[in-house]
Amino acid sequence: LEAMPRLHDKSIASMCRLLKFSDGSRRKDEKKICLNVRVPNSLMGNLMGVAGSRIKAIRQESGADVDVSRDAKAGDPSGNRTIVIEGLEEQVNAAIYMMQIFLWEEISFRKTQGLGLSI
Repeated sequence: LEAMPRLHDKSIASMCRLLKFSDGSRRKDEKKICLNVRVPNSLMGNLMGVAGSRIKAIRQESGADVDVSRDAKAGDPSGNRTIVIEGLEEQVNAAIYMMQIFLWEEISFRKTQGLGLSI
């Protein structure tokens, strides 16, 4: 199971490089977009990675600005954390794609171990 994240990390990095223009430019008609994503607090550790390594990789590889709320909002019974993703459409899409892979890995691991999802 340890090799699986490395394989995904390499394919994600390759995909993100394809999304970037080779000269670092962007088309004049491209506009930044902002997307708010809510993630269960119980899955945030896996998404963040050790010392924030996965979130840093998502930022670096996608080129999107990714801002993670420190805590679930006060009074929010769901215990969800908000992640704000900002950038060009392809940058935001790349960041979402990477997040989905990391979350899918955690959910799959918990299912194979017979652990509850607590979401």
